[in-house]
Amino acid sequence: MNCLLSVLLVFSVLACHKDPGASSAAVTKTTVTFATDRYVNGSLKPFALAAGDKVTLMHPASGEVSTATPITPGTAASSFLFNLTKPAKGDVVVGYWPFGEKVTAAGSAITFSFPSQQNGTDRKSFYLGSMRCSGASEHFMTLRPMSSLVLAQVQKGAYTVKTAVLTAPGIAGTMTYDPATGSMKGSADAITVTLASPLDCSSEAQVVPVLVPPMTLPEGFTITFTLSDGNTSKFSTTERVTFEPGGTYSTDPASSGRQLLACGSGKVYLIDEKIASAAGTYESALLWTWTASAHSSEVGQTLRADDHIDDCKPVDGNKNILLTSSHGWAALVDLATGKVLWSATGITNAHSAEVLPGGLIAVAVSTGVDAVKLYSRKTSNVEIGSYPLNSAHGVVWSDKTQRLYAIGGTTLQIYQLLNADTSAPSLKLERTVATGGYVSGLHDMTAVDENTLVLAGNKAALLNLTTLQFTQLTHFNGFAGIKSLNYNPSTGEAYYTYGWEGHSEGSYDWSTHTIRYTNDVFANDGGVDKKTIKVSDINMYKARVFRW
Repeated sequence: MNCLLSVLLVFSVLACHKDPGASSAAVTKTTVTFATDRYVNGSLKPFALAAGDKVTLMHPASGEVSTATPITPGTAASSFLFNLTKPAKGDVVVGYWPFGEKVTAAGSAITFSFPSQQNGTDRKSFYLGSMRCSGASEHFMTLRPMSSLVLAQVQKGAYTVKTAVLTAPGIAGTMTYDPATGSMKGSADAITVTLASPLDCSSEAQVVPVLVPPMTLPEGFTITFTLSDGNTSKFSTTERVTFEPGGTYSTDPASSGRQLLACGSGKVYLIDEKIASAAGTYESALLWTWTASAHSSEVGQTLRADDHIDDCKPVDGNKNILLTSSHGWAALVDLATGKVLWSATGITNAHSAEVLPGGLIAVAVSTGVDAVKLYSRKTSNVEIGSYPLNSAHGVVWSDKTQRLYAIGGTTLQIYQLLNADTSAPSLKLERTVATGGYVSGLHDMTAVDENTLVLAGNKAALLNLTTLQFTQLTHFNGFAGIKSLNYNPSTGEAYYTYGWEGHSEGSYDWSTHTIRYTNDVFANDGGVDKKTIKVSDINMYKARVFRW
């Protein structure tokens, strides 16, 4: 049975004052119950019928209506005296409140209006229910609200929100509801919420309330937020969603702000870049924190406050983060909950990891192990294979080439993934590329686009995956010990970290307290920072761009 039908179509019993074989029967005394609280001045309040409240019954087949006031006001249920003369036994009768609502019959269905323009504060209450005439001596009807509340969350960031537009097929306008089948569809595909004053998100996350009809959206919905600076931000889900009558649905937070991940010691921070850049430090821009010591039992070994987390790579469409620690572990963490979904231990000097097809994870493990290790993400600590690579520091999978790229020292190794969907997957070394003419002391590698990688360590360069040709990034010519480099080819911008003897911050030669930025990686500018963000309470190793 359709979900909406099971919720809204309450098959109740009607008293029909004619012989059972008669073709029509009058509908008189009916007990009407309001099923949930109602919105009053923007808040949910217990429903209590006032003496003058009017409930209307309609016989859709004939269009006949009858309106009555409660016999026992002051509660959420009361008897009413109606006078419908045309329903036949078995006919559907529809009830609704309030009296002034424009409800019309359209054949066997009914129509009503649902607002496609809202202001974020109105909570219009419209209740609807139905029953069938059965000829019994008593009858009852339950009315349920024809609205549900979507709490559209906007993440903390350096922006304000002006409007929110929820789009889904038939979500508003003139709603056609068939009580016999439970189907409902509107004439409009969007609901626009225009706020009286913009929501300031600079100090905390905000919520834009969107009133929607109680219906099922098989392919989900999208909310587009328009910001005061003209930019937009979106939340979208393609999963089946059911809005329950009188219920609430909270979205995941949406953000248009540029966001950075910083990791070091035993922590991972998600930072709003705009707020952090304006302040020069991360504290007021912190969006999310993961602390290793709180997840020791999930990882399977003791994790400390200074656990040398050396990478924090967003994967799986930014839903998860792959962490590695040179103190001997790797973990896949769910961003929404912070829970560890997969882990591997006993791998001293793990430096970076990557997800591969077939439910696999590759981990680059440096000095002492010097290998790329292959794991199944389906089960923690299941090592499938180990492939030698001196000072392994980075791994990146390319969907376009269907190859795994791994770096160590002055070497780039290219692997073919074999038998990924079997019980015996493996890596086959296909080619080794020398990088020393452009980059040595390799510490980091990230994907720029489907055809380009950026490699960093002592200096930095781009690698074309088709030609295997390098292009020097001259901004970094004077740098050694670049630990992370994130490059945006459409803007020329980059965020990076470095640390080497004489040029380090924190407790170690390799650590830093600074995320650095340039707007031109090809500038011959001696490596001058255009701006910096301080992260002074961890021995930071890498920073990753979570969202450009």
